Amino acid sequence: MPRQARKKSALNINHIILRGVNQQIIFEDEYDYQQFISILRYYKDICNFRVYAYCLMNNHIHLLIGHTSTEPGMIMQKIEVKFVRWYNQRYQRIGNLFQDRYKSEPVNDLGHLKTIFRYIHQNPLHAGLETIPGTYFWSSYHAYADLEASFIDIDKILSLFQSHVECMNYLNSNSDEKCMEHHSSVHLSDVDALRIIQAKTSCNSPSDFQRLDLFTRNQYLQLLKHSGISVRQLSRLTGILLYYNDLATKLSGRRGIRKENIMYKFVTDKVYLKESYRICAGMVNQLVQNLKGRGIQARMAVAGSKKRGLVTQNEREAIDYDFNLWIEEAQNIDIWNDPRQLKTTIIESFNEILVRNDWKTCDDSTSVITTKKVQLEKGNKTPFRIDLCIVREDDCGNWYRLIHKKTGNTRSDQYCWEQGISIKDLNSKEKFLKPAHWMKVRETYLVKKNMHLSRQDTDRHSSYNCYIEAINEVYAKVHAGNK
Repeated sequence: MPRQARKKSALNINHIILRGVNQQIIFEDEYDYQQFISILRYYKDICNFRVYAYCLMNNHIHLLIGHTSTEPGMIMQKIEVKFVRWYNQRYQRIGNLFQDRYKSEPVNDLGHLKTIFRYIHQNPLHAGLETIPGTYFWSSYHAYADLEASFIDIDKILSLFQSHVECMNYLNSNSDEKCMEHHSSVHLSDVDALRIIQAKTSCNSPSDFQRLDLFTRNQYLQLLKHSGISVRQLSRLTGILLYYNDLATKLSGRRGIRKENIMYKFVTDKVYLKESYRICAGMVNQLVQNLKGRGIQARMAVAGSKKRGLVTQNEREAIDYDFNLWIEEAQNIDIWNDPRQLKTTIIESFNEILVRNDWKTCDDSTSVITTKKVQLEKGNKTPFRIDLCIVREDDCGNWYRLIHKKTGNTRSDQYCWEQGISIKDLNSKEKFLKPAHWMKVRETYLVKKNMHLSRQDTDRHSSYNCYIEAINEVYAKVHAGNK
């Protein structure tokens, strides 16, 4: 369907609104505002049009322009193209910044001109950005208030009043006029929403958000959606176009990932957690005792999740209880040089315990030993299982996990110790972050878990690694902010 032709103005004056795509923020800092004004002035001279008023809001722009030789469409095209090219280069982004065609309202009489003149300058007042007219900086208000020499053509508007005082009284008088209203129905103010976005993510601007990898970005969007920010407002403040009511649906279309397996969530059923964990911890403790009879001294440690309230479930899949089996010494086995024999012995011992308790034998994956899924006899029937990682610490305090590199031929499989992420000062960092910053640790941990799920590299990147990364990342940010 062809576009409807623009209506002509009897006075060759138009009120123009230019808004960000999805009403996203256009101006992220003072330099952005200055650049747009510079481009406006540049094309004012080249295209020979007049600027009677302007107001640059954070996500939309009001212009009141007069034209003769150059049509408004050509003027706006030049301004938009030049600013978007500069903006994309500055923020290392691509694509549209402005939404579709600009909106244009023809001015056909002098009374209408006065109304629009006041409406544009009172936009910040109606948006709550100022309480007294004229205190908002990014408008042409001061060109009229101070009669200053600038690129604003003030004479046309001033001629509509008997005096400068009358003009300013009119400009400052209360008004509820609606001129091509720019609607933005949100529950939270943009200021409050931006505070939430900055507090819950590593992003301080839309351009920061747009540089995130796809999965991390969508995890943050889901988190923010549940923080009371509407989808439309998220689109506006992050610059990310959102079509879906459920952000998980957006991810479920990715090839090779089933919708029901798309992301981890925290488990909140405390009764279920207590009982299922008791059973799993009992199994691992039995293994520790059984290994003593095989000459292996080991100790059990919960790998971050249950101990710290971070148990997650991969949607409808089983809940994994992650344990570290710390190997301290072993008779008749060279721990560092013969990891194959060590893991084989541990699996044999674990299977003995599992069968004794009517569980099926375990599986040997790349980085953990995994049991088959089981359920509680009563109550919550969500399946659960044990993931057991074999770990070791050297004399310098570095930790390593036993990795089984499978080749498809058992005889040629390789077993090795892979150094883990630094856990130096981990306990002291945990104490520093609790309780004030623990919610941020939880959110960061969940984002990292889901990021590695999306990359299908959870075997190579354990929950314990995700936890250590989350602690170190949040600690570094908080510590830097306190300096």
